[in-house]
Amino acid sequence: CRREMTEVDRADLLFCEYCNFNEKDNPEMFIQSRQRTEKLIEADLILVAPRHLFRMPYSLHEKTSLASITLDKNKIQDFQITDAKPFKFKVKEYYPIPFKDEARGLLLQALDWHEQIQQEEQIMQEKKEEVATNLPKDNKKKQTGEYKKVTIENPDPAIYPPQIKLLMDGVKQDGRKRALMILISFFKCLGVPDIEIEKRMLEWNEKNYNPIKKGYILSQLSWYKRHPDRLPPNFSNGIYKDLNVDKPDKLAMETKNPVSYAVKRYFQLKK
Repeated sequence: CRREMTEVDRADLLFCEYCNFNEKDNPEMFIQSRQRTEKLIEADLILVAPRHLFRMPYSLHEKTSLASITLDKNKIQDFQITDAKPFKFKVKEYYPIPFKDEARGLLLQALDWHEQIQQEEQIMQEKKEEVATNLPKDNKKKQTGEYKKVTIENPDPAIYPPQIKLLMDGVKQDGRKRALMILISFFKCLGVPDIEIEKRMLEWNEKNYNPIKKGYILSQLSWYKRHPDRLPPNFSNGIYKDLNVDKPDKLAMETKNPVSYAVKRYFQLKK
């Protein structure tokens, strides 16, 4: 109508370029932010950090010599620092009294939680695969059970996309670890055996301007053994520009992911 438009509403949304998901359409894929409540209390939070342990009750602090005393929750507001002097406090029973079948209940809760996490991870993985294969939801449901993963155990460099070929020539600047991640996921998704991937990665590492430590490469290979279906970043991801290998050919511009490119090229050459 060519009339001046008026803004009705505006909202900030999170968007993942790697997965091509946004917070509005896929809220379950994003972790909700929380208020940093630790700023509202005065406590020695270093004691509850993931890499620290709680002090044993009634042990002495190595600098202040104050004791780590136990308190009733209804007496926390009345606590004074002088109450922790080693010659002032009184030792009292602090270990909670267990009730019948408590351990059994905790175990069942843990098993239920583990099953729930597995289901959530499976749903997320299915959504990522759906985006990667560029299939509508209806088509994906119809093809359930008919899909067969293409395995290319010994891929020839002729099927590599240009970006992968350039990475395989070695990294001449910063970005070796990111390149390693791309290459391992690329070969892993093609179905290359683990021992062959290790061999190729160690040979590739010798071409880098500054080789990565072998231990780091082996640790990444071990991680990808547990996550075999993790696709390399799509061609639209800025990581290829950062690594100075974003030089696509015609097929790469028509394809979304390096794995899809390799599969298409594999069947083209097979004809």
